Amino acid sequence: MADNRETNFISAVVYLQDDAGKVVPFFAQLCAQLEAHFENYELIAVNDGCADDTVKLLREWAGESLQKPLTILNMSLRQGLETAMNAGLDAAIGDFVYEFDSLEMQYDADLVWQAYQKALSGFDVVTACPDRQKLLSRAFYRLFNAFSGSPYRLETDVFRLVSRRAVNRVYAISNQLPYRKAAYAASGLACATLRFHGSAPSRGDARFDKAMDSLA
Repeated sequence: MADNRETNFISAVVYLQDDAGKVVPFFAQLCAQLEAHFENYELIAVNDGCADDTVKLLREWAGESLQKPLTILNMSLRQGLETAMNAGLDAAIGDFVYEFDSLEMQYDADLVWQAYQKALSGFDVVTACPDRQKLLSRAFYRLFNAFSGSPYRLETDVFRLVSRRAVNRVYAISNQLPYRKAAYAASGLACATLRFHGSAPSRGDARFDKAMDSLA
């Protein structure tokens, strides 16, 4: 039987921070989607100073269940989301790169595949966003968008898929824009949003600080 899976090489960069209760279910669902739709892919897990069994459980699961490459990047000290994820992007070699900032899969796993299909229709950046936005997040992004000067409106997201062209373009402007979402929006490349019914997990204020730095 012919293999109809996509031949583009896919990287999935996943942020880890004390996620022992979530890491195996998340990676199992993610890999089921990737295995079903792509011939070749890699997983890059960024360990941002986990103090629990997250990495141990991931290694055990991968040893028993994973057929594709898994790279675990261990930050020497806790770096925070943006710095850690940038390290993961540096290691990724895919034609397309998924960025997962959280292991909270509060959406149908098929959204991962839908994001890729959307990208193939002409978008270098595809963002998955909940249809319910928390009050603080709405207020923050309203303020951010008012001063960003970008034609693309940022909002709370749960993951994004970016093309290799988008990654390369962002590297060229990253010194001025330390916040990845803002860098993608300012790249001049086509961006799209997929929406799902639900909300996003809460995040700390450190990411908001990075976002405000990008406006400076």
